[in-house]
Amino acid sequence: MKNTLSIFVEHYPLARKKSLPNFEKSLDELESIVTRMEDGNISLEESLKHFERGILLTRHCQDALQNAEQKIETLMNDSRPSNASEAEEPSLGIPRKDNN
Repeated sequence: MKNTLSIFVEHYPLARKKSLPNFEKSLDELESIVTRMEDGNISLEESLKHFERGILLTRHCQDALQNAEQKIETLMNDSRPSNASEAEEPSLGIPRKDNN
C-alpha cells in the first residue's frame, strides 16, 4: 500500500525535483514558502511552484508526525502489563507488592 507522499509525488513530478529534508527542515522550508507567497512579489508560475512544494512538504510532515504517533502508541502498548494481577513496575520489571 502506498502512502500519501508517494502517491502525490507520482502525480506531481515537479515535486520530485528537490529531495525532502528532515521534519524540522521541512517545517522551516514550509514557513519560508508561506512568507514568500504572502509577500505577493512573485509571479503566478513561481506561486504555483511554491504551492506545489508546500503541499509536498505538508504531506511529508503529516506522514512524519503520523509515524511518530504510531511509534509512541506502540511503545506505550508494549510497556503496559498484559495481566493486571501480575502487574510489574514498567521501568524496573519488579512485581508490585500487595498491601493486604
